[in-house]
Amino acid sequence: MGTKKTILHPLDTYIDLYSYLSKGQHTETDTKKYLENNGRSNTNAHKCVASARDGEMLFITVEDGKVSLDLKALSKELEEVCAELNLTADISEKKKKPEDDIPTVTTGKSQSFESFYGR
Repeated sequence: MGTKKTILHPLDTYIDLYSYLSKGQHTETDTKKYLENNGRSNTNAHKCVASARDGEMLFITVEDGKVSLDLKALSKELEEVCAELNLTADISEKKKKPEDDIPTVTTGKSQSFESFYGR
């Protein structure tokens, strides 16, 4: 059963990291900040990225300071897990919609408002 035995635990434990990387590769620094901003301690965030760098995180790699997820390999592995459970699954990458590229609003005030009232 190989990694099929072990893939579910890392996905459960590090779903925030896998989800973040599923949207694209990120720098090690950005990845650590993301993990910290989502409830992980500085030490834990650092350990997660270090584990990925050391090849200990399934399907996650670090090359030239960039952390990325091998979505194709992960998809194939999940399909094999489903097959072991006598399930049929067609797992594929989510198709992007045009609105996915529109930045999200992080504040209710525009830059003009901030510059005018922020004096």
